[in-house]
Amino acid sequence: MANYKINVGDLIIDSEQVHVVSKIESDNIHYAPLRTDSSKGSSSSFIPLVNFSKACLRPLLTKTEVKDLLKQLSKELPLELPVSTNQTNTSNLLKEVLYQNDPLKTGRLLIYLNLHSSDTVLSRFEKLIFDQALDHLVAEISTATDTTVDAAKKQILSAVKR
Repeated sequence: MANYKINVGDLIIDSEQVHVVSKIESDNIHYAPLRTDSSKGSSSSFIPLVNFSKACLRPLLTKTEVKDLLKQLSKELPLELPVSTNQTNTSNLLKEVLYQNDPLKTGRLLIYLNLHSSDTVLSRFEKLIFDQALDHLVAEISTATDTTVDAAKKQILSAVKR
């Protein structure tokens, strides 16, 4: 992020959706969702530039970075979680991965949940986390590569399922 200059019109992503930078003024970045989704909110926001990375906002991956990510995910190990008998701790750790907004960690989370689902039925919460993680990567990849949501979903699932 340190070498990246943000401009009006750039696409950025938070832990939930893709946004477009609408204005930069007084070291504040104003942005709004690229696509309106009532379940994720549709209002515009702003954040001081110095807090951009602290808020886990980042530029959208490039086509090359998407290609590299998908290639890496097919070889990547699942996310490692500490052994816990407490479902709440595990649930919080899974959710925390999504908030970090790191595509590789999100992919590793999908690998983890996919492998876990082959051993047991995912809990309702685990299924929700899987769906949120998948939707997040799908939105980014389909936007970055200008492909359909279905094509992006197929690419991701192919990379995480072994």
